[in-house]
Amino acid sequence: MKEHTHRLSRYGRKCREHLSRVRLSHQIALRALSRDSVEFDQELEPLVQASFGKGTQDRFHAKLRSVLNEVHLVGLKANFELFLNLVLSVIWNAHFTELVSKIPSGKSVLLREFAESLVEGDGSSGNARELIVGQIIPNYGLLELVRALRESTGIDLPGVLYAKDFHYWPQIHVAFEVRHTIEHRDGKMDRVFRDKVERVWSNSSWGQRQAIDLLQKISVDAQDIALTYDAMRHGAELLTDELVRWSSRN
Repeated sequence: MKEHTHRLSRYGRKCREHLSRVRLSHQIALRALSRDSVEFDQELEPLVQASFGKGTQDRFHAKLRSVLNEVHLVGLKANFELFLNLVLSVIWNAHFTELVSKIPSGKSVLLREFAESLVEGDGSSGNARELIVGQIIPNYGLLELVRALRESTGIDLPGVLYAKDFHYWPQIHVAFEVRHTIEHRDGKMDRVFRDKVERVWSNSSWGQRQAIDLLQKISVDAQDIALTYDAMRHGAELLTDELVRWSSRN
């Protein structure tokens, strides 16, 4: 197996490990909250107040559960997003010569000319190649990363996930949009959110709880975390296998 396929497999494995660590942290936190009350020693009290302010034990307990779910959703999202960025970087660095012609037309003309000049030369300037790859591959944004994957390799991540389980892609897609809405709009619904997730909403854990037309403000519960973890963990494995196969053919 070539070095870059080893790296693809390694990134896939590390992504699954990191997602599992987030899930483990979430379950440990929920078990601690399952007790009748949560008490902190004097050393932690300043951190608790800095996190939630002063208030009654009941108010704190309810707020902590909500925040823990949201924080762990962010953790899952960040790890899956990083995984997509890393495996795309591996693919581009390993198949740079073949992929230069696929630099999107929306990118700088000078960038494409620079990349083509490297190919026409000996292509040995690793730093220059990595600089170009860094400009081509999005650092964040699920749909942007999925688009870059499709344009580079022809692999359609939603299609790969739907072929295995029709819940995987909707769960991941909605999770990303939920995280964005909670962070930027305090979870309040708007037409932009509905337009982005309407087609996949019913096959996500959020859609199983409530119809999107009736939703005013979105929240995250323990089941959302469990199913998002499951979808992302399987998604990372499925995509890694697809990329290794693609790379072996090219």
